[in-house]
Amino acid sequence: MAYPAPPHDRPSFLHPWWRPGVYTAVPAVLLWIVARLPAELLVWALHNVKAPAWINSAGDLVFVLGWATSAVLLWLEGHRPPPEPRPRRTIRPRAMPPPPPAPPLKPLEPTEALRELSQQHNQQLNPPKPKAPARSGRHRLPWWT
Repeated sequence: MAYPAPPHDRPSFLHPWWRPGVYTAVPAVLLWIVARLPAELLVWALHNVKAPAWINSAGDLVFVLGWATSAVLLWLEGHRPPPEPRPRRTIRPRAMPPPPPAPPLKPLEPTEALRELSQQHNQQLNPPKPKAPARSGRHRLPWWT
């Protein structure tokens, strides 16, 4: 049997306090833009002489109501007790296989070890250059190169 989630775990449209204000600002701006259309067009479309003023007022109302709702949610959120901490699950790491055994090292004298290390270092700094392909007589370069 599934138990309902605690109230603080339920997703909510109103959870972040700013959502109603932001989500109602877009329709409010669209209403304000429509209210700025030519009056003759709005009177023709809505058959009302006061249509621009009504649409402008509707945009104001939507904007103010959205941000007033956000303000109330912010106030209520500040007076709500914090949610109880949820118990954490402990995750046990898997047992790792042992690493493969390292190859045996050959004993070197100090000078040989130093010579070998310096050769490896020089090869890393100056990798060998690839050899140029052999040229036939027809593809000779000019004498000045």
